[in-house]
Amino acid sequence: MRKVWLDSYPEGIPAELPPAPFRSVRELFEQAFDAWPDRPAYHNMGTTLNYRQLDELSMKFACFLQQSLGLVRGERVAVMMPNLLQYPVVLCGAFRAGLVLVNVNPLYTSRELEHQLSDSGARCIVILENFAHTLDKVVANTDIDHVVTTAVGDLLEVLATRHRRPLPAIEPAAREALVAYDWPGNVRELANALERALVLSRGDGITAESLPDAVLAPAGGAARASTESLSLEDVERRHVQQVLASSATLEEAATRLGIDPTTLWRKRKRWGLD
Repeated sequence: MRKVWLDSYPEGIPAELPPAPFRSVRELFEQAFDAWPDRPAYHNMGTTLNYRQLDELSMKFACFLQQSLGLVRGERVAVMMPNLLQYPVVLCGAFRAGLVLVNVNPLYTSRELEHQLSDSGARCIVILENFAHTLDKVVANTDIDHVVTTAVGDLLEVLATRHRRPLPAIEPAAREALVAYDWPGNVRELANALERALVLSRGDGITAESLPDAVLAPAGGAARASTESLSLEDVERRHVQQVLASSATLEEAATRLGIDPTTLWRKRKRWGLD
């Protein structure tokens, strides 16, 4: 048979694809681990994960899946989380353990989640704890034997370093509010709420009072709607005003906000916050 479509190929385009240099995604990653161990692999929320770190963390997770959970080659692992550094660790770890990854939309309802878990036959799910309430409603109707959660507080070390603050604990009431709030898969909103709480916290822990009103409102209702109607400048002004009110000096407020005192002085003057 004459391949007539080849007549339309631009000059220099081969008729056949060359053999793939890698037999699997796992082999692709492992080649990168060996070739560029100190190069950045992923960057998220101010933190960079290089290939050496990804190699070490994913191998540990692969061993956990095999040795601690007893998963065997070919079994399914579901992953329900937004874009976090934990995701590539789970991805590579699952592939290195010979497992099949089942991506789950964090926005799924319980009914949709139950259908995908039942259809895939996944025995394990790795999930951001903010979405665990969705899983809790249907997990008994699936084949899931193991639930691995990644916590809201996993982001705090990065934020604490950025603001030169000690790593805080999350008080029970604050943790309950963070877990109960429907984040709609938005890790940026989660990080902003944590950073605001970290900056406003006066002691060693994050309290419920330092969280945004939207997080504390039942199901993120009316308070969230009113916040979304504000401009970005209005949100920044409110945040700066709160930090100024809870700081002894302008320099302390600037440090907590992570900006230069002169910049803060100008913002305060522009917004009439004297």
